[in-house]
Amino acid sequence: MSQNEVLSIESSNAMKSSKSAHEDFHHIYEEKGWEEQCMDWDQTMEIVEVDQQKINDIRGGLNEWECVAHDDKVTFHHLPTDCHYNPTDHALKNICAVSNMSTWAAINLRETMVAKTKKGEDYTRGRADYEVLRDYINVHLFNGDRQDQQKERLFRTWRSDDAGEGTLRALLSNKYCIINNKWFLNAVREMIPKGLICHWKGNADTLFANVLIPDTMREEQDSDFGGMISIGNSEIGLRRISSLPSIFRAICMNGCIWDQKEGKAVSKVHRGQIDLVELRLKIQENLQAQIPLLNDGIDKLVELRFLKMNDVPIDNIFAQTAIENSLSKPEVSLIRNGYLTEEQILGEEVRTSYGLANAITRAGQELSPERWVQFDMIAGTMFRAGEARWESFLKRARDLTDEQIEKRIAV
Repeated sequence: MSQNEVLSIESSNAMKSSKSAHEDFHHIYEEKGWEEQCMDWDQTMEIVEVDQQKINDIRGGLNEWECVAHDDKVTFHHLPTDCHYNPTDHALKNICAVSNMSTWAAINLRETMVAKTKKGEDYTRGRADYEVLRDYINVHLFNGDRQDQQKERLFRTWRSDDAGEGTLRALLSNKYCIINNKWFLNAVREMIPKGLICHWKGNADTLFANVLIPDTMREEQDSDFGGMISIGNSEIGLRRISSLPSIFRAICMNGCIWDQKEGKAVSKVHRGQIDLVELRLKIQENLQAQIPLLNDGIDKLVELRFLKMNDVPIDNIFAQTAIENSLSKPEVSLIRNGYLTEEQILGEEVRTSYGLANAITRAGQELSPERWVQFDMIAGTMFRAGEARWESFLKRARDLTDEQIEKRIAV
């Protein structure tokens, strides 16, 4: 069965109305102010359908393309259609992988930057820089002695505008198999028809979202909690299919993702022929295994309240968190901001593993979609830490020197 046939069958299936979905989450949806964060399935599928209309996949050889320098950028010119496509960083990384170019050099040459000359005058990237990048790409990519110019490849582009310019999203192998985001969402929808989609951060290529699960809502000390599934997929290789259990806390609209504990993980390489019926079954079996974990996850999150920071200074806590998770200074600053917000809600209870976990997930909401998911997973690792590992973390944090702290925290 082809992917188009599967999608055609799905579109004919009757689904729950948006009204019934909202009623299952009436308390948080209306009283907690989640309206702007949530969509029902029909709204979600409409957004995906409209967004994917911009996609224009082009299959062909490198001989159909050339790199062109302009005053303010480089573009890839598709000769048969006379359209220009501005490459994303991801597309440039693909190009560098194919042509053995330096990723750092290619991306750096086209980044907007301001620097000073010896005379103290400002200058920015200009045509001279873009001509260097053009020549660099042409020598390594569009060179018959180095690359097969006839070999068919997949160029994922977003359609050109009225001026004839679009976006080059990825350069992929002709063996790359796209797992359509709409197909993936429908597979999840069949398992959770009354779910609400929240934290939507997807686009035509790559999907980042959470699905709120009905009948998991619980009221705790400072907020309402519920279970959700963090889902993701990328049609251009930015991420694999994923579905992980997560907890949301209504007061801050954040989530904690923890490692899968039951069932088989869904990990599918986008290559060759893919049996969509078999993949659908794997996705749904995975969801069946994850949903029962959600109530246990809420318990574990609440139990973090009992893991106190004791006498360890908060800067030491932030610095040790940064060390163990390779966080940048700006990211630590976001965690500090989240912690200050939590302090207003929790009072003295903020000085716990629970307060830190919620500060981390608050910070993640300010970052890119990829980093947001990673921050939710960092917070999720605190679920399984237990008292012994938390005490070990506190000891390492307490032993940090002033110099180590200054390296991790912006003054």
